[in-house]
Amino acid sequence: MNTETYLEEARVAHRKILEAAAYLREAAGPFADTPRRRAIEAVAADAEKLALDLEGHMQEVLRGLWQGE
Repeated sequence: MNTETYLEEARVAHRKILEAAAYLREAAGPFADTPRRRAIEAVAADAEKLALDLEGHMQEVLRGLWQGE
């Protein structure tokens, strides 16, 4: 897989992860402060962390390209 393809697939994955996290947060809304809501929100937070990690990795790849690595 070339770098351009990787970056495009990573961008798509990043967007989908953030969409899933938003969906989970919305789905947690109807539940009062219950273990179920906390569990759903925890999964959403994990997804958001994963998206941030992926974004950081994409930035490292781009930085490497700009520096000619």
